[in-house]
Amino acid sequence: MFSRLRPQSASHTLPHMDPVLAQQIRTLPPSKVAHDRRVRYQTVIYLTLLIAVITLPLML
Repeated sequence: MFSRLRPQSASHTLPHMDPVLAQQIRTLPPSKVAHDRRVRYQTVIYLTLLIAVITLPLML
């Protein structure tokens, strides 16, 4: 049913991905994607800082 609506548009823009996933990605606003990516980078940085703060006094 859904594949008959737009058979070639999703696979044409992103041929290496699943058409349903490409449809979901194209309908996502780009600000939300950028916000999720920034939050992921911040959590990685905070985790590494937390690990460094915990392990530095133990090593000294």
